[in-house]
Amino acid sequence: MLELPEAELDWVKEKLPQMMARVDAGILKVPLVAEAGVGTNWEEVH
Repeated sequence: MLELPEAELDWVKEKLPQMMARVDAGILKVPLVAEAGVGTNWEEVH
């Protein structure tokens, strides 16, 4: 969960999943897939 300025929302929604997918492949045996949800509380994000 992140808290950020609304002006950065589009960038984070695009880039964060890409960055998380690039973790060191030697550590993980399966691909890491990440999604970005948006909301004012945890329930809205999912």
